[in-house]
Amino acid sequence: MTIEIRTRVAFAFMIALVVGSSILAYALSRRDEKLQAEVAAKHEAIERAEAALAEADFCRKALLQSNTAVARMNRHGIIDHWSKGAEEVFGWTKSEAVGGGPFFLIPSEMREQHSQAFNAAIEKNHVGFIQQIKCVAKTKDGGDVPVYIKVTIYKENDGELYVLATINRQEDVKTVSVR
Repeated sequence: MTIEIRTRVAFAFMIALVVGSSILAYALSRRDEKLQAEVAAKHEAIERAEAALAEADFCRKALLQSNTAVARMNRHGIIDHWSKGAEEVFGWTKSEAVGGGPFFLIPSEMREQHSQAFNAAIEKNHVGFIQQIKCVAKTKDGGDVPVYIKVTIYKENDGELYVLATINRQEDVKTVSVR
């Protein structure tokens, strides 16, 4: 091979090497940009999840420290959550309340009305605030306790409907007038 041909081959090889390096550098920089965008998106998702966990922890602590009774029923009317506040207001423990319906709380003359209202709300798939009720509920010892009940129907992440009741003794609810 002559020197001229060797020079041309070497020059072509150097050009191919420079072009290939440039293409590789461009491809790596694009990949790096995509990876940075993915990392930023995942970081934002983690921050949102941490904020949601902090909010949930705040709500949990607020419920645990309040005297508000909280009960949750599934769409079939079965209690699946019973708070310490509910134990204090009504006298039934969590193990006694969870797994059954709410009829032990409802005076017998109101049970049919409760069933009809509950079934109608579930059937309509009605999500959101339903009503606030001022009534008398039954305690474990058979006594009456005047209460305010706020009933809300909501959907969990799995799409299932739940009925959440927050209950306060009427004596615990204070009216404050602002002048």
